[in-house]
Amino acid sequence: MFEVSLESEFISNLSQESRSWLARAIGVVILGDGQVDNEELISLRAAISFLEDESEIVELVTAVKSRSKLELGRIDERMDRAATIYFYLATVITINGRVTREEADLFKSIAGKLGLPPEYARSVLQWASDVMKLNKQRNQLIKAAKELRPQYY
Repeated sequence: MFEVSLESEFISNLSQESRSWLARAIGVVILGDGQVDNEELISLRAAISFLEDESEIVELVTAVKSRSKLELGRIDERMDRAATIYFYLATVITINGRVTREEADLFKSIAGKLGLPPEYARSVLQWASDVMKLNKQRNQLIKAAKELRPQYY
């Protein structure tokens, strides 16, 4: 129904190393709870689009299909770009409407890989939780609208 994505200009301004890291981070987040939901596959398609190297694509897809652990190293990126990446990963982690304790811990550790401080990670996780609640409320309101009769004014 709704899709969140990074602007192509933002992606094109990242180095190939940063794009590879981002794609891998998306894979790590998707695998964070040990399940791969249909909603998360949209994010996987986005991750694949960031990659130019066929072997990286195969590695990422294979890891997600087999639910194999992906390792994620540190990335040296400008703080504003790191924050944008982190917020995007927050939307990926909450896309299925829930965040497990494992996912929350993983998400906090990813902040460290981006050079973001722990208090920043907590703030973004709280923001993501709030957005998740608002999304649930939106979906309930849309569902409730089925019972409404048109009132034009």
